[in-house]
Amino acid sequence: MNQDRGPRELKYTERKSDQRLQSEEKAKWKAIHKSQKQLYKTREGR
Repeated sequence: MNQDRGPRELKYTERKSDQRLQSEEKAKWKAIHKSQKQLYKTREGR
């Protein structure tokens, strides 16, 4: 059954079972969100 799964799905299942990978993914998205928030805050001041 693992053969029909794509590489994205396999990475997802790895992250789901590994606490370290979960925290890395969460930190990555938190940094993305923070930078986007900063970008839009500076844009509103124009």
